[in-house]
Amino acid sequence: RDALSIELLSARLQAERTNGQSTICTLNTLGLELGAQGRYDEAEPLYREALKGARSALGYRHQNTLTSSNNLGGLLQGKGDLTAAEPLRREALEGRRETLGSRHPVTLDSIDSLGGLLRAKGDLAAADPLYREALVVRRETLGSRHPYTLISIDRLGGLLQEKGDLAAAEPLLREALEVRRETLGDRHLSTLLSTRNLGLLSKALLLQKMSDLAVTEG
Repeated sequence: RDALSIELLSARLQAERTNGQSTICTLNTLGLELGAQGRYDEAEPLYREALKGARSALGYRHQNTLTSSNNLGGLLQGKGDLTAAEPLRREALEGRRETLGSRHPVTLDSIDSLGGLLRAKGDLAAADPLYREALVVRRETLGSRHPYTLISIDRLGGLLQEKGDLAAAEPLLREALEVRRETLGDRHLSTLLSTRNLGLLSKALLLQKMSDLAVTEG
């Protein structure tokens, strides 16, 4: 199916080029298909062409342009080129804040994306307020038991754990686990992953307490 999709999209792209039609949507769709298969080097020039065309034809704040910017940023991030990906992720987020507002689901996705990129770069301090913002808005708009809210809880909890703030991470990971047990059951994959995450954190907290005790007694 994937090979057929790429073949059909490639044919559609060629027809659009021949007929002088807009190719932005097809370029992005074909890029997504190739990227999903890990064929990043083939997807990248398509995303770049789509972004260049969208900026020229639609302007920098059009939703199709912002989608193209976000797509290219995501591809470069997937390739490990975080430095090149960051300005594209920022462009998408800033444009979506201006045009859609900071509480729109698409804007929240961009907030998460930039936060994840900064976390991958090791800039945990910069990622923290983005993860917090996404969580606050999702609690307010979706409720604390919505799957997307739980993902935000997991992300912030994981980030805090990575920063070494285990005490702040613990209630978040515990909340995610308790809600998933209630809504999904104990045997659901998401619940099992939450159980694992909280278990690892509890072990780290225990080791931290033992280390602190040893220092005190020493």
